[in-house]
Amino acid sequence: MPMLKRSKSKTEIHSQQQSQEHTGQHQHQQQQAYYFGLKTIQFKDRIVPIVLQNKNGPCPLLAVVNILTLRGYPIIYDKPYISPSYLLDHVRNYIVQQPNTETNEEMRRNYEITREEAIANLPNSLSGLFVNVKFRGITSFEFTKEMALFDFCKIRIVHGWLPDPQDSEMFHFLHNLSYNQLIEKQLLLEDRLNNEQAPITTKRPQSMSPSSYTKWRSDQDSLDSITHEGFLAERFLNESASQISYHGLSCLLSGTYDEELCVLFRNNHFSTLYKHQGLLLDLVTDLGYSSSSVVWENFCDIDGNTTFLRSDFTLYQPSSFPMLLPSSEQDKALAIRLQEEENKRGNKRVLRKHNKVVMPSSLEKKHHLFRRHKNKKNEDTSANNQQTTSDISSSIMVANHSVENNNHLSDEKCSIQ
Repeated sequence: MPMLKRSKSKTEIHSQQQSQEHTGQHQHQQQQAYYFGLKTIQFKDRIVPIVLQNKNGPCPLLAVVNILTLRGYPIIYDKPYISPSYLLDHVRNYIVQQPNTETNEEMRRNYEITREEAIANLPNSLSGLFVNVKFRGITSFEFTKEMALFDFCKIRIVHGWLPDPQDSEMFHFLHNLSYNQLIEKQLLLEDRLNNEQAPITTKRPQSMSPSSYTKWRSDQDSLDSITHEGFLAERFLNESASQISYHGLSCLLSGTYDEELCVLFRNNHFSTLYKHQGLLLDLVTDLGYSSSSVVWENFCDIDGNTTFLRSDFTLYQPSSFPMLLPSSEQDKALAIRLQEEENKRGNKRVLRKHNKVVMPSSLEKKHHLFRRHKNKKNEDTSANNQQTTSDISSSIMVANHSVENNNHLSDEKCSIQ
């Protein structure tokens, strides 16, 4: 017997209205509590603004807004930042402007109902969307009311979380499964392993009728299947923790068409993907690149070994990170740079002939005094050794004074000689 639904009292209705108003005000305050930065880039022959991702920004909404902007439906702004409420209105207006092209009356009504639901669920894109990936293809997702946002904006959402066909067992196991179903199989395995019951044996119990044995055999096969599928689920999740595979990347390359803009789902994140001249390019929207000329990331590897491109699709090579040179080349480059800096300050530096070590100007003076003292001593010795002891002592004192505060005088003399 079906239960009748009790009518709500006026007090309950008023209380519910107050709760809804409070919730709406709280959501509005949250939307106004933060803003998103803007960055101007060149896309083809146009200068367009893109919205940047903050620390915990709503990546689904930003991905949609940036695609609409790159397509030619740009946001209008007069400040270097923009509010979430404006972005919601911007997408809402775009959806409303799309014509209903259905010819059948019932289909037209269904279209309008679905569009209203998509608009009603649009605020959810501020905090993220619930996505249930299917492992059949790059566009395989479980359809939800929130996913209708991409349909009404005429944007494809894709992923590369696919098993490799060369692993035939894994491929056939995942072909008809979704992510939620895969997690269920993993949980069943955990329950199976944590079960305190004695392990099931393949030996047939005694005193069992044929019908009982058939049921027992079926139950055991079912438990064995749960265990096997659970281990397969765990292996796939561990091997594809980044939610993409090389086979999936290959399918993205072949399954997207040139100049297409779509939303890529990966690592529980939504980003703007653009295919240009056979390359998959991911729009860089991190706030840390707001003042950088980096615009695209070449999505050519699943392990993060990618390169960055400018707006004209040329390779970005930051000057602040010089190319590493071999040790000898680094020494040579350092010596040249130090010499140029010293010359700018007016201090002359000399290079020793053999090892090319830069000699500071202070050592140069000491070296000159010592050589002058040595030459004079040799001249005096060759001239019948008539130099007095006091003169020699005086010359030595001058040399010692010129090289004072040098803890390694003897080593320096040897190296100069």
